[in-house]
Amino acid sequence: MKEAYRGRAAQLREVTRLARALAREIEKLAPAVDRAGSPENAEYPWESGDEVISPCGYSYPRLSLLTRPGGRTFLKLVTRAIQEFETAKASGRQPHRSN
Repeated sequence: MKEAYRGRAAQLREVTRLARALAREIEKLAPAVDRAGSPENAEYPWESGDEVISPCGYSYPRLSLLTRPGGRTFLKLVTRAIQEFETAKASGRQPHRSN
């Protein structure tokens, strides 16, 4: 990824910041993560006041970030990472890990 953004450090920082924020929001969809602070999850219904909310009918507003330009960049980044992982795996190499 660093190579793709060579000479564009500010843009790389922004993509990295957005990717971390989106990854955290996606992670919070698991029922065991931050249940008190973020009760909505993708697996089970939850209560909101006197109402029971179903995951299939909920819009997950925090994930609207995915529809913005940075969100599309995030999705492209995930796609690229999966492709690179699969290519490395198919060739018998260890997938590259960056920190």
